[in-house]
Amino acid sequence: MAETNGRGVMSAVRTALVTVVLLVPAALVALLVVVPKVTGGMSLTVLTGSMEPNINPGDIVVTRGITTAQAAGLKVGQVITFLPYPDNPMLVTHRITAKSADAKGVSFTTKGDNNNDTDAWDPVHDYQVRGQVLYTVPKLGWVRQWVGNKISWLVIGLAIVLIGYGVFAFATAGRKGKQTDDDDSCHSARNEVESQNPEDPLRHSARSEVESQNPEDPLRHSARNEVESQNPEATEGPNRVAPEPEPELVPVYAPRRAAP
Repeated sequence: MAETNGRGVMSAVRTALVTVVLLVPAALVALLVVVPKVTGGMSLTVLTGSMEPNINPGDIVVTRGITTAQAAGLKVGQVITFLPYPDNPMLVTHRITAKSADAKGVSFTTKGDNNNDTDAWDPVHDYQVRGQVLYTVPKLGWVRQWVGNKISWLVIGLAIVLIGYGVFAFATAGRKGKQTDDDDSCHSARNEVESQNPEDPLRHSARSEVESQNPEDPLRHSARNEVESQNPEATEGPNRVAPEPEPELVPVYAPRRAAP
Protein backbone atom coordinates (compact mmCIF):
# COMPACT_ATOMS: atom_id res chain seq x y z
CA MET A 1 0.00 0.00 0.00
CA ALA A 2 2.79 2.40 0.94
CA GLU A 3 4.61 1.57 -2.27
CA THR A 4 1.47 2.32 -4.30
CA ASN A 5 1.02 5.67 -2.55
CA GLY A 6 4.67 6.51 -3.20
CA ARG A 7 4.26 5.78 -6.89
CA GLY A 8 1.16 7.97 -6.98
CA VAL A 9 3.00 10.88 -5.37
CA MET A 10 5.95 10.57 -7.74
CA SER A 11 3.61 10.44 -10.72
CA ALA A 12 1.83 13.58 -9.51
CA VAL A 13 5.16 15.39 -9.03
CA ARG A 14 6.32 14.43 -12.52
CA THR A 15 3.05 15.61 -14.01
CA ALA A 16 3.30 18.95 -12.18
CA LEU A 17 6.89 19.48 -13.35
CA VAL A 18 6.00 18.71 -16.96
CA THR A 19 3.04 21.07 -16.76
CA VAL A 20 5.25 23.89 -15.47
CA VAL A 21 8.01 23.21 -17.99
CA LEU A 22 5.59 23.18 -20.90
CA LEU A 23 2.94 25.74 -19.96
CA VAL A 24 5.11 28.55 -18.57
CA PRO A 25 7.26 28.96 -21.72
CA ALA A 26 4.16 28.60 -23.89
CA ALA A 27 2.35 31.31 -21.90
CA LEU A 28 5.33 33.66 -22.13
CA VAL A 29 5.63 33.13 -25.86
CA ALA A 30 1.93 33.90 -26.24
CA LEU A 31 2.14 37.06 -24.09
CA LEU A 32 5.38 38.48 -25.46
CA VAL A 33 5.42 37.28 -29.07
CA VAL A 34 2.03 36.14 -30.33
CA VAL A 35 -0.13 38.99 -28.99
CA PRO A 36 2.19 41.79 -30.25
CA LYS A 37 2.49 40.02 -33.59
CA VAL A 38 -1.27 39.71 -33.99
CA THR A 39 -2.00 43.31 -32.91
CA GLY A 40 0.88 44.85 -34.81
CA GLY A 41 2.49 46.05 -31.60
CA MET A 42 5.72 45.47 -29.66
CA SER A 43 7.05 44.15 -26.36
CA LEU A 44 9.47 46.60 -24.76
CA THR A 45 11.63 46.51 -21.64
CA VAL A 46 11.20 49.52 -19.33
CA LEU A 47 14.56 51.03 -18.34
CA THR A 48 13.61 54.00 -16.14
CA GLY A 49 11.26 54.71 -13.24
CA SER A 50 9.30 57.58 -14.80
CA MET A 51 6.06 55.51 -14.74
CA GLU A 52 6.38 54.11 -11.23
CA PRO A 53 4.57 52.69 -9.35
CA ASN A 54 2.34 51.38 -12.16
CA ILE A 55 5.19 50.42 -14.49
CA ASN A 56 8.57 49.69 -12.95
CA PRO A 57 12.10 49.29 -14.34
CA GLY A 58 12.57 45.75 -15.63
CA ASP A 59 8.92 45.32 -16.57
CA ILE A 60 7.91 44.48 -20.10
CA VAL A 61 5.11 46.52 -21.69
CA VAL A 62 3.15 44.98 -24.54
CA THR A 63 1.51 47.39 -26.98
CA ARG A 64 -0.90 47.19 -29.88
CA GLY A 65 0.04 49.00 -33.03
CA ILE A 66 -1.47 52.45 -33.62
CA THR A 67 -1.59 54.12 -37.02
CA THR A 68 -1.87 57.84 -37.56
CA ALA A 69 -5.58 57.54 -38.29
CA GLN A 70 -6.17 55.40 -35.19
CA ALA A 71 -4.31 57.87 -32.96
CA ALA A 72 -7.31 60.23 -33.19
CA GLY A 73 -9.29 57.71 -31.14
CA LEU A 74 -6.89 57.72 -28.18
CA LYS A 75 -8.19 59.21 -24.92
CA VAL A 76 -6.75 61.08 -21.97
CA GLY A 77 -5.50 58.65 -19.32
CA GLN A 78 -4.32 56.00 -21.75
CA VAL A 79 -0.64 55.00 -21.83
CA ILE A 80 1.04 55.24 -25.22
CA THR A 81 4.43 54.48 -26.71
CA PHE A 82 5.79 57.12 -29.06
CA LEU A 83 8.89 58.60 -30.70
CA PRO A 84 9.55 61.94 -28.95
CA TYR A 85 12.02 63.02 -31.61
CA PRO A 86 11.46 62.23 -35.29
CA ASP A 87 15.10 61.41 -35.99
CA ASN A 88 15.72 59.45 -32.77
CA PRO A 89 14.73 55.73 -32.52
CA MET A 90 14.34 55.97 -28.72
CA LEU A 91 10.81 55.06 -27.63
CA VAL A 92 9.05 56.53 -24.59
CA THR A 93 6.01 55.13 -22.77
CA HIS A 94 4.04 57.81 -20.90
CA ARG A 95 0.43 58.67 -20.08
CA ILE A 96 -1.75 61.08 -22.06
CA THR A 97 -2.72 64.05 -19.90
CA ALA A 98 -4.26 66.28 -22.59
CA LYS A 99 -5.47 66.01 -26.17
CA SER A 100 -5.97 68.66 -28.84
CA ALA A 101 -6.68 68.87 -32.56
CA ASP A 102 -5.87 71.45 -35.22
CA ALA A 103 -5.39 71.67 -38.95
CA LYS A 104 -2.24 69.58 -38.72
CA GLY A 105 -4.01 66.73 -36.91
CA VAL A 106 -4.27 65.43 -33.35
CA SER A 107 -1.60 66.05 -30.72
CA PHE A 108 -1.12 64.94 -27.13
CA THR A 109 0.45 66.18 -23.94
CA THR A 110 2.17 63.36 -22.08
CA LYS A 111 3.67 62.88 -18.63
CA GLY A 112 5.31 60.13 -16.61
CA ASP A 113 3.30 59.05 -13.56
CA ASN A 114 6.39 59.55 -11.38
CA ASN A 115 7.31 62.94 -12.91
CA ASN A 116 6.26 66.33 -11.57
CA ASP A 117 6.07 68.09 -14.92
CA THR A 118 4.75 67.26 -18.35
CA ASP A 119 7.21 66.05 -20.96
CA ALA A 120 9.60 68.63 -22.46
CA TRP A 121 8.85 67.55 -26.04
CA ASP A 122 5.18 68.57 -25.72
CA PRO A 123 3.20 68.17 -27.88
CA VAL A 124 3.34 64.64 -29.31
CA HIS A 125 1.73 64.47 -32.74
CA ASP A 126 -0.41 61.60 -33.95
CA TYR A 127 2.21 60.44 -36.47
CA GLN A 128 4.72 60.01 -33.62
CA VAL A 129 2.57 57.46 -31.77
CA ARG A 130 3.63 53.85 -32.24
CA GLY A 131 1.35 51.95 -29.89
CA GLN A 132 -1.01 51.81 -26.92
CA VAL A 133 -0.03 49.73 -23.86
CA LEU A 134 -2.20 46.63 -23.40
CA TYR A 135 -0.58 45.04 -20.34
CA THR A 136 2.64 44.72 -18.37
CA VAL A 137 4.67 41.62 -17.48
CA PRO A 138 6.56 42.39 -14.23
CA LYS A 139 10.37 42.09 -14.04
CA LEU A 140 10.73 39.78 -17.01
CA GLY A 141 12.57 42.50 -18.88
CA TRP A 142 15.68 41.98 -16.78
CA VAL A 143 15.67 38.32 -17.76
CA ARG A 144 15.39 39.25 -21.39
CA GLN A 145 18.18 41.78 -21.02
CA TRP A 146 20.42 39.16 -19.37
CA VAL A 147 19.61 36.52 -21.96
CA GLY A 148 20.37 38.81 -24.88
CA ASN A 149 22.16 36.72 -27.49
CA LYS A 150 21.98 33.62 -25.27
CA ILE A 151 18.40 32.93 -26.32
CA SER A 152 19.49 30.23 -28.79
CA TRP A 153 21.34 28.37 -26.02
CA LEU A 154 18.28 28.52 -23.78
CA VAL A 155 16.11 27.09 -26.54
CA ILE A 156 18.59 24.25 -27.07
CA GLY A 157 18.72 23.57 -23.31
CA LEU A 158 14.92 23.49 -23.07
CA ALA A 159 14.75 21.12 -26.04
CA ILE A 160 17.27 18.77 -24.36
CA VAL A 161 15.23 18.79 -21.14
CA LEU A 162 12.02 17.97 -22.99
CA ILE A 163 13.65 15.20 -25.02
CA GLY A 164 15.18 13.72 -21.86
CA TYR A 165 11.84 13.73 -20.11
CA GLY A 166 10.19 12.13 -23.12
CA VAL A 167 12.72 9.26 -23.07
CA PHE A 168 12.27 8.84 -19.31
CA ALA A 169 8.47 8.81 -19.59
CA PHE A 170 8.61 6.26 -22.43
CA ALA A 171 10.92 3.96 -20.47
CA THR A 172 8.74 4.23 -17.34
CA ALA A 173 5.62 3.43 -19.33
CA GLY A 174 7.37 0.38 -20.83
CA ARG A 175 8.32 -0.96 -17.39
CA LYS A 176 4.79 -0.48 -16.10
CA GLY A 177 3.37 -2.28 -19.12
CA LYS A 178 5.76 -5.21 -18.66
CA GLN A 179 4.91 -5.49 -14.97
CA THR A 180 1.19 -5.52 -15.78
CA ASP A 181 1.71 -8.26 -18.37
CA ASP A 182 3.67 -10.34 -15.84
CA ASP A 183 0.92 -9.96 -13.24
CA ASP A 184 -1.71 -10.99 -15.78
CA SER A 185 0.38 -14.02 -16.76
CA CYS A 186 0.69 -15.10 -13.11
CA HIS A 187 -3.05 -14.79 -12.55
CA SER A 188 -3.91 -16.67 -15.74
CA ALA A 189 -1.45 -19.46 -14.87
CA ARG A 190 -2.91 -19.83 -11.38
CA ASN A 191 -6.45 -19.92 -12.75
CA GLU A 192 -5.43 -22.54 -15.30
CA VAL A 193 -3.92 -24.75 -12.60
CA GLU A 194 -7.02 -24.43 -10.42
CA SER A 195 -9.30 -25.23 -13.36
CA GLN A 196 -7.27 -28.33 -14.15
CA ASN A 197 -7.29 -29.49 -10.51
CA PRO A 198 -10.71 -28.60 -9.09
CA GLU A 199 -10.33 -31.35 -6.47
CA ASP A 200 -6.66 -31.22 -5.62
CA PRO A 201 -5.94 -34.54 -3.78
CA LEU A 202 -3.12 -33.00 -1.78
CA ARG A 203 -5.34 -30.22 -0.52
CA HIS A 204 -8.20 -32.59 0.34
CA SER A 205 -5.86 -35.12 1.97
CA ALA A 206 -4.43 -32.38 4.16
CA ARG A 207 -7.90 -31.33 5.21
CA SER A 208 -8.90 -34.96 5.91
CA GLU A 209 -5.76 -35.48 7.99
CA VAL A 210 -6.61 -32.48 10.13
CA GLU A 211 -10.14 -33.70 10.64
CA SER A 212 -8.94 -37.23 11.52
CA GLN A 213 -6.57 -35.82 14.11
CA ASN A 214 -9.40 -33.84 15.68
CA PRO A 215 -12.50 -36.04 15.47
CA GLU A 216 -13.98 -34.47 18.56
CA ASP A 217 -12.85 -30.91 18.24
CA PRO A 218 -14.49 -29.12 21.20
CA LEU A 219 -14.68 -25.86 19.31
CA ARG A 220 -16.48 -27.50 16.43
CA HIS A 221 -18.91 -29.30 18.73
CA SER A 222 -19.56 -26.18 20.77
CA ALA A 223 -20.34 -24.30 17.58
CA ARG A 224 -22.66 -27.07 16.48
CA ASN A 225 -24.45 -27.15 19.82
CA GLU A 226 -24.87 -23.37 19.70
CA VAL A 227 -26.42 -23.58 16.25
CA GLU A 228 -28.76 -26.35 17.38
CA SER A 229 -29.80 -24.42 20.47
CA GLN A 230 -30.68 -21.45 18.24
CA ASN A 231 -32.62 -23.70 15.81
CA PRO A 232 -34.38 -26.33 17.94
CA GLU A 233 -36.90 -27.08 15.19
CA ALA A 234 -34.35 -27.77 12.49
CA THR A 235 -34.92 -31.16 10.89
CA GLU A 236 -32.25 -31.11 8.22
CA GLY A 237 -28.65 -30.14 7.92
CA PRO A 238 -25.25 -31.73 8.28
CA ASN A 239 -24.89 -30.60 11.90
CA ARG A 240 -28.29 -31.86 13.15
CA VAL A 241 -28.12 -34.83 15.59
CA ALA A 242 -31.23 -37.05 15.64
CA PRO A 243 -32.85 -37.36 19.12
CA GLU A 244 -32.69 -40.68 20.85
CA PRO A 245 -36.00 -42.60 20.66
CA GLU A 246 -37.96 -42.94 23.87
CA PRO A 247 -38.02 -46.50 25.35
CA GLU A 248 -41.07 -48.52 24.37
CA LEU A 249 -43.26 -49.72 27.26
CA VAL A 250 -43.85 -53.47 27.07
CA PRO A 251 -46.73 -54.94 29.24
CA VAL A 252 -45.68 -57.62 31.66
CA TYR A 253 -48.21 -60.42 32.46
CA ALA A 254 -47.84 -62.22 35.76
CA PRO A 255 -49.38 -65.78 36.06
CA ARG A 256 -52.49 -65.93 38.24
CA ARG A 257 -52.07 -68.05 41.33
CA ALA A 258 -54.89 -70.63 41.98
CA ALA A 259 -57.02 -70.15 45.06
CA PRO A 260 -56.43 -72.69 47.88
